[in-house]
Amino acid sequence: MVSRFTYYYPYDGHYEDGTYRNRPAIEDHTPIIGGVSYGEHPDEAVVVNPEGSPALYQSWYMESIARASIKGVVRRGRVLQAVYDTIDANMAYDMDGVNSIVLARRGKKIDLSRFMQQGVGVCRHMALAAGMLLELHKHDGHIRGTPRVNRSERVDNVTGKQSGHAWTRYNTNSGKAIILDNAQHYLGALESSLTRLPTEGWDYRTPEDW
Repeated sequence: MVSRFTYYYPYDGHYEDGTYRNRPAIEDHTPIIGGVSYGEHPDEAVVVNPEGSPALYQSWYMESIARASIKGVVRRGRVLQAVYDTIDANMAYDMDGVNSIVLARRGKKIDLSRFMQQGVGVCRHMALAAGMLLELHKHDGHIRGTPRVNRSERVDNVTGKQSGHAWTRYNTNSGKAIILDNAQHYLGALESSLTRLPTEGWDYRTPEDW
């Protein structure tokens, strides 16, 4: 079946020198912690900086550790589900809540912790939070793969409507791609996600997958 959508990837290119507002830009091939990601709103620039609100970031990380642990030991095979569940439990999809935070900080960088504290976000905030937790787990040796935040946009070939989406991708050491997408309620292998197309879900493939 031919998809009614045309996808455009990457959803980058806004950062010619690899930076955005004096911070490294978070793109499909870059680390997440310490970087900044632009949002849908022109005044939104989200910084992922655990040092700015260490207690809040740490509390989410410790929750994910607890979810991934059996008898006090983090189990590698449980980490992705634990991160997904931590985001699900702490961040509701709330466009109005996001807009309220962004408009209150118009023209200024916004730490991800503001969305975490209010417990609101949309796909990009959920993806950044999941990616951040996975990077912390990797730093502590709980996982060995590489997390990234991916973005793309698509055009509905019937209505002409354009939309964008963001998600977290985890590449295992063996080369398998796992998708964490709290906004669209999907956690699983990239290959399995393709069975949902074209009627539902998002095409998470990047140029490396074609």
